[in-house]
Amino acid sequence: MKRRLSFFFALLFTLTLLFGSLPQGMLEVKAAPTTIASGYVSPEIPSPGGSYSGPVSASLCPAVDSPFTIKSAYWYNGKNQDSGGIGLAPTTFLPGGEYFMEFTLSPKEGYTFSPSTVITVEHMSVSSTSYNSSNGELYVSTNNIQLAGIEISEVTAELLIPSPGGYWAYSTPIDLYYADDSHFSLQDDYWFNAKDQSTGKKDTCPQTFENGCEYYASFFLKPDSGYEFASEPSIDLETIGIRDWELLPSGNLYIETETVTLTYDISIVIMTITVPSAGGTFAGPEAEVKPDKDQHFTVKDSYWYNAEAQESGAKGIAPSSFTPGGKYYAQFTLVPESGYAFIYGTSIALDGADFESAILQADGTIIITTEVITLSGSSGGSGSESSESSKTDSGEKSDESSEKPGESSGENTSGESSGSSGENSSGEKSGETSQTDPGQNTNQGSSALNNLVVILLAVLIPLLIAVIVIIVVMLTRKK
Repeated sequence: MKRRLSFFFALLFTLTLLFGSLPQGMLEVKAAPTTIASGYVSPEIPSPGGSYSGPVSASLCPAVDSPFTIKSAYWYNGKNQDSGGIGLAPTTFLPGGEYFMEFTLSPKEGYTFSPSTVITVEHMSVSSTSYNSSNGELYVSTNNIQLAGIEISEVTAELLIPSPGGYWAYSTPIDLYYADDSHFSLQDDYWFNAKDQSTGKKDTCPQTFENGCEYYASFFLKPDSGYEFASEPSIDLETIGIRDWELLPSGNLYIETETVTLTYDISIVIMTITVPSAGGTFAGPEAEVKPDKDQHFTVKDSYWYNAEAQESGAKGIAPSSFTPGGKYYAQFTLVPESGYAFIYGTSIALDGADFESAILQADGTIIITTEVITLSGSSGGSGSESSESSKTDSGEKSDESSEKPGESSGENTSGESSGSSGENSSGEKSGETSQTDPGQNTNQGSSALNNLVVILLAVLIPLLIAVIVIIVVMLTRKK
């Protein structure tokens, strides 16, 4: 019995020594790793124009205390573009370019991925994940992301308004003109009926364009690759206003114009203005302006004004009369008939006076201002003259009769007509242009020329004789 007890204690002591000498933790049971159900990473989106030199693991950050690390990460071209072919590493990041990322995650100790692990990528969506059971790593690929493009803040174009009559318009694109460097293109553009009318139902494409009918246009603008419209772009179509616009999620810009009523264009206006007679009383405020035949406009608010402060009144007001030598200008408004409209560049033909300006107003009218005219200096005359005295050719009479100084004053101090001499009793020139005797000028010129010839001959003949004598003497000595 004692031997058995001794053997038992000896065995217990031996086992105690044996287990006590084993390394610490050798008998511990290892716990199973924790499966990572989900994870979150935040990539740094590259800036347009930046160069690309390779792995970008530093720009892909996991969340704080994430149970995994970033092993590698790369950017690739999402389509064939200037930065390279699809699926290849880009040489640069283009404005508006499309790119995707692929990266590898490694679990930290005590953790493991599984085929069902979900990874969220900030700013991007995940295309696929792949779990490698042999090394426990997780491969992630994202969908394309498009980088910001160069901003288009101003949209300037000219929309050509169609002309009425005989034009098949159904599904016909609008005529929109814009500069080559505008960086956008026109898409899905149509004209529509603005109301139920002879060209079709409201909001349907017209079959024709007719005079007096109302239409509006709508269209889309697509930015060029590498460009994008600003969130609040400035839009100017020059010929028509904007009723509505919207920047779509696709990046395209939708524009709808205001309603336009079609009219026939008036490209030229022809009219005549009657210049008042000098000395005549001012019978009314209106200047007499008459359109030529077959003209589709009327004249209103036609007035004469003093061009300067003078006997007929202050500058810029209607004259009380038309004084001889007075300076005046006219101003009047042209109003198009219904169904017609003036255009930018309408040609103006005004007979009777030159015009200084013709300005197209917002209401469709044209305001015309004539140049200043100076009425003739005679109270019995009519029409206008330039500010300078009219001149006639030398030796000829003017088609218009001119008064002689003595006759204009009602006196002739010599008792004879003084028109030929152009002088009055005081010896001063008259205000009218006078003419001298052409024959008298000719005789005076001939006499002076004769005197000059006589003097030259008197000097040259003796010299010539002297030269001949010298030559003869020299020839005689030689013999």
